Formats: sequence, structure tokens, C-alpha cells
Amino acid sequence: MSVLIWTQHLLGTGHLRRALAVAAALARQGVTTVLASGGPPTKFACPPGVRFVQLDPVSAGADFRDLRDAAGRPWGEAGRTARKEALLALVRQVRPRVLVTEMFPFGRRAFREELLPAIDLVHSSGGRVACSLRDVLVEKARPEKSAAMRDLALACYDRILVHGDPAFLPLGASFPLAGELAPLLRYTGFVLDRPVRPAPVRRGILVSAGGGRVGGQLLKAAAVCRIDGALAGEPWQLVGGAALKDAERERLAALRGQSGRVDAHLPDLPERLAHCRVSVSQAGYNTVAEALMAAAPMVLVPYAAGGETEQWRRAARLAELGRAVLLDEAGLTPGQLALAIAHAAEQDVAISRAWSFDGAAASAGLILELLR
Repeated sequence: MSVLIWTQHLLGTGHLRRALAVAAALARQGVTTVLASGGPPTKFACPPGVRFVQLDPVSAGADFRDLRDAAGRPWGEAGRTARKEALLALVRQVRPRVLVTEMFPFGRRAFREELLPAIDLVHSSGGRVACSLRDVLVEKARPEKSAAMRDLALACYDRILVHGDPAFLPLGASFPLAGELAPLLRYTGFVLDRPVRPAPVRRGILVSAGGGRVGGQLLKAAAVCRIDGALAGEPWQLVGGAALKDAERERLAALRGQSGRVDAHLPDLPERLAHCRVSVSQAGYNTVAEALMAAAPMVLVPYAAGGETEQWRRAARLAELGRAVLLDEAGLTPGQLALAIAHAAEQDVAISRAWSFDGAAASAGLILELLR
């Protein structure tokens, strides 16, 4: 029995991290698991028992419509055809009983030319198809796009795994046709790399900017932010992401001075969230879920450029619940950030205990049901 997981990250690495976590959970159950990634290579280790296949990497340029190949050139017809043939060859080789597509058909529409033939090939051999989906989608201005997603899901998919908790945000909050997909939907809880426990003593302001490609405004404000009062002596840790250039890291470190450090990547970031006094970040899925599990008070500055609504909706829901202080990245100032951090330190973090964080294991269990 084998499972093939397809994933494509373009800006951040959250999509890949969720796919790796689900793949690891399947491998622990003794399932032959192959993970095909179409995003740029990363430093994340492949879990034991998982075969990792790197497809020709594609990343986003100025926006999600501007796709680039590994050399930075526009991703054209030749590249699309090569990827399609590579994925079909992989399906023929692996012969998966279940194909899992991460985000598609609710996103990654630009890759339908490689995914639809792969889905047809899996169906032709009696296999099943599932979607791995984060808790919040980018809302569509044109209703026909949502209708096309619904129709494809109903026609081609056996199960939709929603990696969230409906008590926090049901899929219908960002996808208005979710009710029509109810027979396929299964909520898994949040999918994370590993569990962390909140530390009994917390110290420091931890600022993280995801993959580092779109968090520049936040990092600049944090580098020169100074706090008075009870938090004045707290040390600062800025984590710019793997894409942060050395020159920019050094510039931020000079601005921050002796009161903190600036790093591009920290492998123990979840554990640091469990020990920090306040977490300051964008509102991407992984960082928010890790901060919730770690019971870290949060300041959220969601990425909202190019019509992106996902992070804003997640951050607004947490602010509504009193679990985060929400700031707009546009016009963000060090003074605003300092006030938000002081306010966040007073949060009641107990609400985090109401949600499930074992989504990787739950996802593996739901995929195993399709294997039987």
C-alpha cells in the first residue's frame, strides 16, 4: 500500500512543512509514502521512511501569478509539460492507492495541467484521491472560481482533510460553498511538525517573519522598537527566515544592537515560542498554530498584499477571541509595535487548550481509511 503526496510552496514553506508532517505520520504507520515537492529546495529534513522527490522547482515572482523556474525565468509551456510528464511517470512508478494533493483544487490552479492527468491515472487504477487543506482559504472575488473548485472536488475527490478546528474557524468562513462539500469534509486539527509544551517561565520578545520573503516591514519595525515599563529589559530575537540575505540580517542586527539577536533560521523555533514572553509574527498557518500550542501571547501583522485575505482572516478571528493583538502592516511604526507587545503580554492564553494539535496523526488515520 502506498500514498503519494503532492505539494507546491511558492512564497513561504508552510505548505511543505504540513506535507512533511502528514508524510511522517503515515510512515510511522508503516505506509509506503512518497512526497513530491514542486517548490524550491529547502533545508527541512525528510522524515524517516519517507521518499522525497524534488520536481523541477517553481517559485512565485512579484505575485502568485508570476511563476518562475529555478533560473528565475518565467515558467513557460516547456516547463509545464516537463513537470506533467515527470509527475505522471512518478504515479506509474509508485502506483499509489491514495494520491493526496495539497491545496488543489482549492488553490494552486496554475498546476492543474500536471495534476488533472495524474488524478485521472490514479482513478484508472482504482486508487483514491484526497485533498490536504489548510484552515483558511484566500477568498475569491468571482463566484465562478469557487463554483469550479466545488465541482472539481465533487467530481474527483474522495475526502477533503481540513487542517484546522471548526470551533476556531470552519471552512465555510472563507469558502462559501463548503456546505455542499460536507460529505467529503473531515477536520483534522492543526498539523504541526512536533508537539511543544508551554514553559513555566517565559522570557523575551520573539519576532519571526516566516520564510523571509515578505516580512521586511515587520522586521524593520522590530529592529528599532524599544519598550518601556515591565518589558523594557526583555531580550529580543528576530528570525528573518531562510530567504533573509546576509547583508540585510547584518543591517537589522546593527539596528537592534546589544538588546537582541537576528538570525535567518532557527530549527528550534517551536520550542522558542514555548519560552517567549510575546510572539510577534505574520499570521501564517504554521507560526500561529505553533504559538497557540505553545501558549505564547501574540502580536499578529498579517501579510495582505496582492489581495491575500487568508492571514488577515485568521488574525482577525484570534483578535476577536482575545488571543492576539492585530496590527496592519501598512504604515506599521515601532511605536505601534511597542504598544501592541505591551498589550499582548496581558493576554489570557487558556483558550488554546480548547483546540486540537494532533492533525498530522489524525490526517494519517483518515488517509488509512481510504486504503482499506
